[in-house]
Amino acid sequence: MACLEWAGGRTGPGYAAQGNIVVSGATVDALAETFEATSGRLLAERILERLAAAQDAGGELAVDLETRAGLENLETRVRGAERFDPLVLAELRRASS
Repeated sequence: MACLEWAGGRTGPGYAAQGNIVVSGATVDALAETFEATSGRLLAERILERLAAAQDAGGELAVDLETRAGLENLETRVRGAERFDPLVLAELRRASS
């Protein structure tokens, strides 16, 4: 399979964005710019946002932004809680069965 004409990448504080089967550098630029613009948000949200932006810029990425399961680690949801989070409890029950 031949690659498209453009291949390359960008790096910045806390990220690297590469592409070799994309229509142009605009796809990688969208990855980088969206990641930089979403500073301060949850990492999972930032990744989903940048994938959607790259797809809009011509990338061939399948992103379902409505599926937000897994945005938080179970450890994050338990830390400091006075009672079990229902999602954590369900996962613990599933894992032990």
